Amino acid sequence: MATYTYEPIDLSKKAIRLLRLFRAVDPEDDIKCEIFQSLLDEDQALNVEYEALSYTWSDAIDEGPRPGKAPGPKRILIQVINDLCTLHVTENLYMALKHLRLPDSDRILWIDAICINQDEHENEKGEKNHQVGQMNIVYSSAQNVIIWLGPGSSAITELFCASAKLHEHAAQQCLLMGQTRLEMWKAVWRSLRPLSEGNAPLLKEHHYDALMTVLRRPWFGRVWVIQEVALAKKATIMCGRASTPTSSFALMPSLLGVEAPKQARALLDVMPSPVRKEERSWWKEKRDLFTVLRKFGNCSSTKPHDRIYALLGISADPHAIKPRYEATEQQVVEDVLKLIIFEHGDLPEGVNLPQWSVNELMTKICSTEHMGGENIEQILLSWAVRKHEMGLAGYLLERQPQFPIPVGTDRARQPTLHLLAETPDSQDLVKDFARRHGMELDFNRRFGSPEVTALQRALNNGNTKVADALSKAQESALEQFKTHFIQGYGDLDPASAARSTEPLLISGQDSDLALRRLLRDDMAYLEMKARYGQTLDLRLILDHVPAVSPPSPTALRLAIESGSKSAIELLIQRGADVNKPSGLGTPLEVAILWADNALVELLLDYKADPSHGFPLHWAVQHGRLTIASRLMAAGADIDAVRDCLTPLEVAIAAKNTQMAALLLVYQDNNNPAMLTDGATEKGTSDGKDASVSANANRDLPHHHDSEVLGKALGKAIVGADDQAVLLLLRHEADPSIGRWSADGPNLWLAASQGYTSVAMSILSRPPPGFDVNERCRPNGTTALHRAAYRGDEDLVRALLEYGADMEIRDNGGATALWAASANGRLKCVHALLEAGADTEVHTQRLSDPGPMTPLAMAKRGGFAKVATLISRHIQARKKKQTLQEDSPSWWATSWTADKQTHQKIKTAPYLAFGVTANTPNRQ
Repeated sequence: MATYTYEPIDLSKKAIRLLRLFRAVDPEDDIKCEIFQSLLDEDQALNVEYEALSYTWSDAIDEGPRPGKAPGPKRILIQVINDLCTLHVTENLYMALKHLRLPDSDRILWIDAICINQDEHENEKGEKNHQVGQMNIVYSSAQNVIIWLGPGSSAITELFCASAKLHEHAAQQCLLMGQTRLEMWKAVWRSLRPLSEGNAPLLKEHHYDALMTVLRRPWFGRVWVIQEVALAKKATIMCGRASTPTSSFALMPSLLGVEAPKQARALLDVMPSPVRKEERSWWKEKRDLFTVLRKFGNCSSTKPHDRIYALLGISADPHAIKPRYEATEQQVVEDVLKLIIFEHGDLPEGVNLPQWSVNELMTKICSTEHMGGENIEQILLSWAVRKHEMGLAGYLLERQPQFPIPVGTDRARQPTLHLLAETPDSQDLVKDFARRHGMELDFNRRFGSPEVTALQRALNNGNTKVADALSKAQESALEQFKTHFIQGYGDLDPASAARSTEPLLISGQDSDLALRRLLRDDMAYLEMKARYGQTLDLRLILDHVPAVSPPSPTALRLAIESGSKSAIELLIQRGADVNKPSGLGTPLEVAILWADNALVELLLDYKADPSHGFPLHWAVQHGRLTIASRLMAAGADIDAVRDCLTPLEVAIAAKNTQMAALLLVYQDNNNPAMLTDGATEKGTSDGKDASVSANANRDLPHHHDSEVLGKALGKAIVGADDQAVLLLLRHEADPSIGRWSADGPNLWLAASQGYTSVAMSILSRPPPGFDVNERCRPNGTTALHRAAYRGDEDLVRALLEYGADMEIRDNGGATALWAASANGRLKCVHALLEAGADTEVHTQRLSDPGPMTPLAMAKRGGFAKVATLISRHIQARKKKQTLQEDSPSWWATSWTADKQTHQKIKTAPYLAFGVTANTPNRQ
């Protein structure tokens, strides 16, 4: 039987195809249909009344739009003149057709999967775009929209019967006076209980479960069904053969006290029902595209485009965007943004829109429902400012002066001025924004944690150019206000009018909101003057404005950043706290960051605590040698811990050996006088640096405990810093420190990391009581184990020479020879055998078949040369033992007579592999 071929449709008209579903008495008969064309215009002769089907293609909850979806395996028969052709449909549609088929009459239906040609080649000609573009008319023109939800059950049938009964009784009482339609339906539902048999409950527990089952059907998660049901004049829900009008079913959750899933609740709101007709319904109030996208943007679809196109039909401007399935996601998003922001006009010059995906757009739009009702313009403004898209930001700010920008999830909305204040290089936006809306802006609005004005926010973030722009904008706006205010004194001369306004501007007692917004924030003004070190202005403000005393920590920090010693002294003398942090840290830490030695001295003279916060850490981290010495002289805690690091460890991590030396030689009773005369206000003199260096290299006593030194040594080892290792060893840092940690003792750590020179440094200057055989407690290995494991011949020989015990076994029973053999380290095996390592030692891991000797491990690992070397060594040793047992006098004589010959015999097995005692370590 031939496959059905579609006839082309007239794309110049509102043409559609309709399906005639032929009657069948026997439900098991083949499904037979006829496809014909019609027009949606009611005044056209081809206009035919029909019902439209709303359904899902399959049972998958994430099923997308039906146009373009590949058909399923089920077959229906299409009549073409006197012949029959086949057409394949999905399983769910096949079941829907079987239940929709009537026994005594044909049925005219519009079903997208059948009435729209799904052939991709035809869709390239524009049929799909044409048909999708008029789907809103298709569903709004249908006599009835049938919502097929799949198979039913006895409980669902009973639930639908109760819903249908509600509809029937409500229709009989539709003329009830004095009540809204929704109230009427609720009253009818209450009146139905006495009508049930024996006053038994109309619905029982399993009916509640049936309602939730229906509401969780895949249909409620699809995006295309929204316009299908929202535009319907009348709709019927079907499960199996049971059906009920949506006018009553949409009320069932509220009548039964059931909390419907969010997506289902949104769909129930738009079904033909009393809910949709309520005057308070969002459906009645506002249906612009942004609102619709926010309501239903989380619905699913196979093609991202359809999350937008499927909602066009129910928006207030359904034809504003034409479907373009050939466009990219970013182009579709741009179409939406242009409609909402620019009303489909061209983008102004210099304005760029974000290249969001559809999912990104929907995520941002849907999130606004929980952020106090922001619109897309607020989202775009926030994006534009933070991405430095100043063209778009300027356009948006021109349209709306007071965008509240969403931040966080607590519904707090950031004022626009604060957004601009925290954005670097936004001063031009501030100037333009203030020029357009100066007197409308609230310059004194406080926001954030801590709550600050926009000017303070800019200063705290170090955006001084933006702060300048904000300060000037506020002054300009205040001048504008004065001008308008003076104009109100029409009968007074300008001088008298100005005198009349001055008390208001000084006292700030006026109740005028605009004035309160524009009056200068005195503390912010003080901080602005501090930023530029304007001591005279600071003194004037402090003398005449009691509210700014004591000065804020921010003011002191800004004065320090300005480098003005007089401004700093003035603020401290007027009560500024020299230890209270602001922004970047404490005043001492800020002075250190700016490398200003003179200011450090000044703050210390004013009793700044060198141990408050972590000023010594800052000095060490930034390499301020002179400042570090001065802080220690003032009593800074050299063993303070910040982020798990002492200052010494910070110096070691930065590979600043000179700083580390300074920290090591310092002690309370032998403190080098590092600060000499001749220092400039900023920086250090050459003589001072020389003094610091000279003292740093002296071997003076110290008071660091062994644990601190040991940890610092570990840092030096990890950093492979030979100089720091030698320095720490000179100060008796214990290489054994760390044996209880996962890192292990310091010598072990150096051997494990392959830092041969560092390990050699430790061996060259061991402290008293140093144990070369110190183990790492977690696994029991020694430094010799780790060197042999890594194949470090030089270190293995050095450890052996120092006296390392090569027969120590780790927690698994392995020796150094075993570790070297198991990993194919030929040179290390040679060195250990030469030193007399035991070749018969064996161990057994869980993965081993049995006890394994070094020779067995070499063979198992495929290290043939290592295995041969060990075998020949064993043979040579056995031969030697045999000669000693058979002729000990001969062996002694031959050894004495020809020591050179004996040496050749002894080393022959190794020479065969190119190994000599002088072979360099490749690592």
